[in-house]
Amino acid sequence: MRLAALIRGAFVPEGDFSGHLLEVHGRACLVAISAEACVTEACVTLAAASLGALPCGIGLDTPPGFSFTDVLTADACVASRAGILRVAGSRLAVDLRAARQWCSDLRALELDLRRPSSRAAWRDLTAAVLRDGRVAVLRDCAAAIAALGAATHARDSAGACRAMSRMIGLGEGRTPAGDDYLVGYAAGLLACGDAAMPPAFPAALLAGLSGLAEVTTRVSRLYLEAAAQGEISQRLYAVAAAMAHGEGGTERDRALADALAVGHGSGAAGVLGLLDGCAAGSGLPRRAGSRSGV
Repeated sequence: MRLAALIRGAFVPEGDFSGHLLEVHGRACLVAISAEACVTEACVTLAAASLGALPCGIGLDTPPGFSFTDVLTADACVASRAGILRVAGSRLAVDLRAARQWCSDLRALELDLRRPSSRAAWRDLTAAVLRDGRVAVLRDCAAAIAALGAATHARDSAGACRAMSRMIGLGEGRTPAGDDYLVGYAAGLLACGDAAMPPAFPAALLAGLSGLAEVTTRVSRLYLEAAAQGEISQRLYAVAAAMAHGEGGTERDRALADALAVGHGSGAAGVLGLLDGCAAGSGLPRRAGSRSGV
């Protein structure tokens, strides 16, 4: 069985690489890449393209009903040579040669919440996310979220890093909710940083985030380190783009629904982080907590 790769993230090795399968799930599997292709061991996700582009992922053109668990097993060796990825003991091969690269150039969005249309989109999106029951996954992070917002408004990088350290790894699953929120928050700062913000502040916050990523789950670390370098998932980026363009109605609603559909609460946590990061980066007043306590 040969599948075509449609899209590849910015942190997928461009040349030959090898490794082994760490995890195999229905719509995605995780590959550990050996140091021959990376300075340190890294990971790449093979995923159905329907999940959207991922900063460390390869999106595949999978047929209806396809499941990785039917054709792959954990610990199998993986090798990509001359643009074809193969898995030992499996009939699966992935053609990487025509895949387009996904890069989320957040700064290029020029997202400015002082623009009335963008401010209105931000307000509507924030209200919708706070109404969504899935945001309750962040309940245990509420105090740290408030502290992070206060430190960002004060441009206190040390205080912001202390607040982030209270959130890393907080929550259940392969990507804890606290981590998901921080991925979105970093993206919001990069996309919507106020021109008056000293450049040293976001640089210190993102460096701190990258360092903290060492102490959480393997999968979550991928997204945190990518976010610290300005790379996020296509679904989260689409929400930022909807704000930047001041979109309303069907397009904005579809972008939000797709982002919220990620995991049990990962999507909601990431989107709320994005919205809060945009507000804090723009110097807007901090929002009040929702009924869920977030």
